[in-house]
Order: sequence, then structure tokens, then C-alpha cells
Amino acid sequence: MRFTRSTGSNRNEKRAKAISRRRFVQATGVAGAVGIAGCSDFDENGEAGAPDQGGNGGGDDEDLFGISGWVGTADPMNLQFNPYNIETFHGLGIFEDFAAFETRRFIDDGVESWMPRAIGDWTIDEPVEGATVTVTPPTDRTWHDGDAITSEDIYTKLRLDMAFGNAIDQYIDSIEDTGDAVEFTLSQDVNPSVFTHELTAINLDTKRDIYAEWLEQVEDATTEDEINEIVGDLAGWNLEEPVGTSPYALEERSQQEFIYRPHDGHPLADEIDIDGLQVLPHADQGASWQSALSERVDMMAGGTPQETAEEILETDTFDKMFQNIFLIHLAVTFNYDHEVWRDPPVRRAIAYALDRDAATQAGGYVEGEWGRLREPQQDLHGINIGVEAFLDDEFIGTLTDYGYDEQRTDEAAAELESAGYERDSNDMWVDSSGEPLSMDFKVISSFSEFVRAGQSIEEQLTDFGIDVEVITQESTTFFDDLWDGDYDVGTGYWGGGMTPYVMYQKPFYDAPRDFQTTNHPDTVDVPMPVGETSGDVESIDVIDRLDELSTAGDDERVQEITRELAWVYNQTVPQIPIWSRYGQAFINTSDWEWLDLEAYDQKMETAHEELFLRGWPRGRL
Repeated sequence: MRFTRSTGSNRNEKRAKAISRRRFVQATGVAGAVGIAGCSDFDENGEAGAPDQGGNGGGDDEDLFGISGWVGTADPMNLQFNPYNIETFHGLGIFEDFAAFETRRFIDDGVESWMPRAIGDWTIDEPVEGATVTVTPPTDRTWHDGDAITSEDIYTKLRLDMAFGNAIDQYIDSIEDTGDAVEFTLSQDVNPSVFTHELTAINLDTKRDIYAEWLEQVEDATTEDEINEIVGDLAGWNLEEPVGTSPYALEERSQQEFIYRPHDGHPLADEIDIDGLQVLPHADQGASWQSALSERVDMMAGGTPQETAEEILETDTFDKMFQNIFLIHLAVTFNYDHEVWRDPPVRRAIAYALDRDAATQAGGYVEGEWGRLREPQQDLHGINIGVEAFLDDEFIGTLTDYGYDEQRTDEAAAELESAGYERDSNDMWVDSSGEPLSMDFKVISSFSEFVRAGQSIEEQLTDFGIDVEVITQESTTFFDDLWDGDYDVGTGYWGGGMTPYVMYQKPFYDAPRDFQTTNHPDTVDVPMPVGETSGDVESIDVIDRLDELSTAGDDERVQEITRELAWVYNQTVPQIPIWSRYGQAFINTSDWEWLDLEAYDQKMETAHEELFLRGWPRGRL
């Protein structure tokens, strides 16, 4: 099988315009649809009840490790596993991605390393246009039905992802299944780090024989309209029984439990000495907490209030709280289409006027021996993971310090005055015509921590003299508005990946490239050179810099562009990062065999899934 693009058209621009919201969310996978928020809709008091289950670990005749898991729906039987359907939910680690990024090593020492998983290996001749990338299937694992993972499966996945306009699509000019491997030619020069992150993050979740009909339709299509129709149909197709690749295969499910068994065709199978996993499905986080407090499970993961966390750790079952860092965080996000918020001095004034530590504490930040939920973001440069790998202390020292744990009202006032605002007789800020400076601040109502942080922001800015109204919206409306750019200021997101190229998409790119629309202009004016606030103002094309960042192969140039984007972020404040956030996994380590959990504490996203993809626990003590 071979696919080669026709020449003479700007396919990326056309595809970006053609892709629908539904298709984009699907192209990002379940993390795009669910992981954006990072938690389910729940009342923090957790009033919902848990299913009526027996003791943790299952029945007496089986050695099952019990887990409390959110399945994203009130009906656990209403799940399906087509990754291109926006209603999909994969369950607990059913599919493996091409390779696992070692977050721990990256945070510890800045080393980027990958562990091949659903593929055997990959090579890049050169990171230049026309070079060949070779992806080989693994020889040490099979699908859950026992079939070998083949190059046909990898080709199917990449080809369908291309049809959906996934990020990998922009790099591929032609692609061929040679029988032993999948080879594709690069359509442009690439930054090896950016490209590798895009490639390895792909899940192997489309077994060839299951998706053969869809692949054939895509291969036979001759126009963009035909492809749109095909992928639209595929986005609505339900796959009710998964065939995965991970160490544990889903064997049975009911309203009360999901049972996963070790998969013999996985390289970790010989090291796993338990009968399987028993997952109690919960659509409500409060019910999940109850299953832990009543000791019906051996592991519970999710953002947990301090009081509940302390109660869980006081049980006889849970003796370890494993923390994990999420990649996407809360940020006050501005819409540049708004005549007020497109003005840099006004955005800088908001950054000075906010005590982000207070907003974070209002949203649930607590630190102590038991752990932490969130911590305020101190420096405004837009990078959230592995800062030391991109920005050194000397550079950070040149950035404008807006203050994170206090309201710097004098500096904020100076910025507003430079923008033409003054205080009226009521000590409120007004423009030259006497119109009050006001903010409609949209907040997603489903996440109580966002609402509480929004209320803190409202109180702080109102005290400073800005008329703020918090507008809470249910999740569907909120994300639609964020996608469409139908807001003035809102609780958007920052971060989102392991490279600056991905992290800076949040403020600078719009949907469908990213799921939120800021209407940020291509070009902004900042004092230059980098690090000199008193320098001459120059126009910087941030989109051009981002595009170059995705293609630059020279480490020195990558560093230069990253610092320039960090400088632009700091000087123009397209967003105000509020917090970095953590999740918790409460684990029974007294009864089960684990590897060195301390080495991974605070260094792994979605730890509760990643632990099982690495074959933990290995057995009962």
C-alpha cells in the first residue's frame, strides 16, 4: 500500500479550514475530549454513592487488584472504543502509544528519552524535507486477540490519522507499507524533538482488519469533500468491543465492575503474577472517593481535596500517595478580538493586579505532609514542564516580574494610565469617555475549583477598580464558546506538552490547530533584543517563529526561538497562568509488589494508567 500526495496545493491550510470541531477533538484523542479539563463533573462534597461491591481485590478465589476508575459516563455499559468517535472512552490503558516519553528523566535532568512500546523502533534518515522515516512493528507483543502487530496496522493508523488531519499529517508527503515496515517521506524539514513527540504519542488503536473498510474508502477517495464525508461517518461509528495492545486486556464488564486480565502476548506478561484488575466504574469523583474510604479498592486516582486525602491515608489499605503532574493548566485567557483586551498594557495591568497565589488557594491549593493539589505559577514565560531544559536562571531574571503572591496595584495602575484609563469618583477605572473598564469572565461550572478561583479573581479585580462579572457555563457551552472565540476573558488553558512548540500553541494558535481561539495576531510588538525591557520596539511574527520551531534542527536556533517566544509571552501577556496542578493516586503498597515508586513521584502524567502500562503491580506480597 502506498499513498502519495498531489503537488501544487497548500494542503495544510486547506485541511485546517476543512476540519470540523468534531473531527479536531477526535484527532486529539480522548485526552482532547476529556483530559483537557483533567477531571470529571462532580460536586466537591462527593454526595453520589458508590456501587455495591465486595472487599478490595475481588472475590476470595481470585487475586484481583482493585481500582476505582472514572469512566466518563453514568452508564458503564454505554462505552465504545472507536478512537475517532468523539464519544469514545478507552478505559484503563487498553491501547498503548507508539512509545512512552520518560517524563521522570526529563524533569530530573532534561534528557529526552523514549521507550518503544506499540512500535518496535523508528528511524529518521535526516530531519529534512524528502528524508525517509521508517517505523517498524514490534516483535515482542501482540494484539489482545493474539494476532501479531504488523506494518499494516501501523499504516492503517497513520493513514486514518492523516485523513482526520492529525498533527502528524503535516509532516508526511508519501507513505508506504513495505510489508516489513512503514516508510514515509517528510514533506518539510523538522525539529527532531517536536517531530518525535508527535510521532511517538500516537496510540496503536486501529487494528487493520477492524478498520479495513474505512481505510479502503479513504484510499479510494479523490476529493477533500469525499474524505470529509468518510471521516464524518467514521466519527459516528461505534466500536463496542476493543482489541488492544496493553499488558492488561478487558475481559468482561458490567454496571458494577470491569475485569482486566494479564495479556500473554505482552513482554511484561511473565513478570505479572496476579489474576487481573477489578475496576469499579464511577461517573462521579465523589463516588470514587467513597470506594477508597470504604476500602473496596487498592488504588484510587484523581484530584482529591485535602480533608478527603487525609482520611484516605488514615485507612488500613492506603499507605502511599503517588502524585502526578498534569500537563494542561488553568490560565486567564484573553480574546484579542475584544477592543479592550487586545491592548497589551491592559493585559499587563491584570497580571500585576492579580494575586495568583490567592486565586490558587481559593481553587484548592494546599501543601503539607500529605501532598499538594495545585501551586501558583510564578514566572510568566509560558513553559510548564522541564523549564530548566529551555530557560536558565539568568534568562528568567531578565523577565518582567509581575508578582505572583501579592497584588502590585501601583504597577497595574501605571499600565492602565498608559493605556488612557483613569479612576473616577467611585475609584473605578474608566476610559477617556467615562466608560467603566469591565470584564465578562467565563468559567466552566462543572469544575468547582475553577469557579472558586474565578470568584477570587473577580473579588481581587473589583477591589482594584475593574467591574468583573463571572459567567458560569456548563461544559458543552463553555468549550463551544472557547473553540469559537465567543468570550472576552475566560478560564482557558496553558501548557499541554513536552516541547515549547506544543506549549506555545495555546496562546498563539487558534482552533482547529488548538482547541481554544484567542484570535492572537501573527505579529506583535515587543522591546528587543530579548531580555531588555528598555530596548527598541520591534515586530515579531510569532506564527513564523512557531513554524520555524517545528522545523529547526539546530539546537542553538531552537533555543534562540524558544527564548524569543518566552520573551514575547512575558512582555505581551497573552494569558496569565494561574496554577500548575497535580493529581493523586492513593495506593496499597503493603499488600502488593511495586517497583520504585519514589523515582516517579510527581514525574508522571496520568499515573494511574501509566503504572499499569508498565506492568505494575507485579504480584501480591
